[in-house]
Amino acid sequence: MLNELYQAAVALGRRKVPTIELHQSLEPMGSAALLVVKLDDAAKPASVEVLRGEGGAKLFRVKHASPGAFFPGFNLPIPLRPLMPSVKTGKIARLVEAQRNRNSPASELALAAADLIPESETARFERSDVDQFRRSTQQLVEWLRVDLDAAPPKLANLRRLVAVVSKAKPELPQFAEDLASTVQRASHELARSDWLLMVEILFGKTHLPRVKEEVASTAYWSAKKAADDTLGKQPLYLDIACADSTAWPVADWRTGRLLNDFLLEHDLPPYDPKARDVAKPKRPKTRLAAPQPAVPPRDAYSGLECKLTDRFPEPKLAVLGNTKLFSNNAGEAECFFRYGLGDANTFKVGTDTIHSLSAAAFTLAGDDFALPALGGMKASGRTCREIPPQRDGMRQLLIAYLEDTEQSVG
Repeated sequence: MLNELYQAAVALGRRKVPTIELHQSLEPMGSAALLVVKLDDAAKPASVEVLRGEGGAKLFRVKHASPGAFFPGFNLPIPLRPLMPSVKTGKIARLVEAQRNRNSPASELALAAADLIPESETARFERSDVDQFRRSTQQLVEWLRVDLDAAPPKLANLRRLVAVVSKAKPELPQFAEDLASTVQRASHELARSDWLLMVEILFGKTHLPRVKEEVASTAYWSAKKAADDTLGKQPLYLDIACADSTAWPVADWRTGRLLNDFLLEHDLPPYDPKARDVAKPKRPKTRLAAPQPAVPPRDAYSGLECKLTDRFPEPKLAVLGNTKLFSNNAGEAECFFRYGLGDANTFKVGTDTIHSLSAAAFTLAGDDFALPALGGMKASGRTCREIPPQRDGMRQLLIAYLEDTEQSVG
């Protein structure tokens, strides 16, 4: 794939096509309904709103090397207030009826939900979720706090959000309780469609029974609760309540575009403990270390001396999602190290070349929401399209571009 991408990068350069690169530490939020939570100066939820479609899909989050850890957007385990087995069925019936009746106002759903709060209990989260939340709001935030010191003025609200969260060091159980209380107070601020989502966030998904009589059955509800008593995930995005009006809001596509430019300009390392933490003494390796080259390495494509990297970007492409441009397990293969080909020396590609390959891939086949958010044109149906899946069910993407200038074509 690298050879084809290099040809594409060269062709785009010949045609003087501006390319757009997505920084390796950024990832678009996706198109699911997004809960935006604005925090006060103590990092406690002050208000909530819901973004759908492009509004949320054009937002970006910074990713931690650990799976599932991001900021300021991440997946929140739900429900926040699971219902107790002793819940009064009459209150359940009221909520179900309000959900079913499309003509019921948002206030009816809000009142029915508020009436069930006393029948709910504090959520008990998995240890992995607690640790993941801590990596997002403490470890990753602390790295960002240092990096954003040099950020431009338009990112002032993002810097403030990072500073507030860094100081407070929130933990998942208390954050969930505070958020549930904030959702309760939002009864007059949310539309009916938003309250349908809020009910799911508070109490979990509701599988409506076919007949009303089933709602009043304690046996039915107990069985339903047992079947549904597993944590789901809700995409969430943090913002700051008292924002600086001269800077971009955190939950704004312009903030994502400016942050992407800032990260690329400063060539900041990935948010990985190996790259960020203070180096610790290493134990002697059993494998043979790769001998140091007598001369600086040369890029496999340009032939120029270069700086090597062990990490390739994973741009989010249309159809395919996050896509590895190059991957191998050379670090685990002893034979590579015997011949000086371990890690980055397996295939010598300089950082400048890697950036050009990533930019070419994203410009020609970037995610349908992420690419326009960064100033490009939607690629699907224009420079890329999905190939019908084969028998193995794997999704494939065809990328097209002109290889030469218009004068030499044909």
